[in-house]
Amino acid sequence: MRTKLLAPLVFALAAFDVSAQNVWTANATTAVPNFLSNGTVKTTTVDTTIHGRGVRPRTTPEGFGTSFLYIPVTAPNGTTFACIGLRAMDNSISGNIRAEFVRQPRNGNAGPAVTLGAVGSVDAAGDGFQFVTGPFAAQVLNYSQYTYYIRLNMNYQGSPAALIPSPIALDVSLSGTCSL
Repeated sequence: MRTKLLAPLVFALAAFDVSAQNVWTANATTAVPNFLSNGTVKTTTVDTTIHGRGVRPRTTPEGFGTSFLYIPVTAPNGTTFACIGLRAMDNSISGNIRAEFVRQPRNGNAGPAVTLGAVGSVDAAGDGFQFVTGPFAAQVLNYSQYTYYIRLNMNYQGSPAALIPSPIALDVSLSGTCSL
């Protein structure tokens, strides 16, 4: 009698594990900035948004152009991802943000770093708050062969005389599908 009652429960639990969603997220403030050769950092942390903390290009001439930030992916080995997400604020025609999921060979493996998936912000109304996603071919993390990271490319072409808001990166995510 117990075997008959447990069998449907075991099958239900097995089905739940198979369909479980893998999600990894990181706040943009955990990113490591790319320093210029003169030691200048082109980005700054923003604590004052209603959507949480984030990172934006400096609104001074040091922040103009393209800034790069790097976030190491720390999901468990063997995790499968097929979607990248970006939570951002972008209501400015003077800049944008692009998040890229990158795989880099390690331990002397030949080959360059490869961008596996990417997504970018769009100009949006109001405070520009948005969550955008981009699907890519499923990738299984293999830390014995590769290192993985998210590269945030922040473009800002503002003017020090204008009060044009710059885009703000809040969070990035990786998941098994884009249908969260």
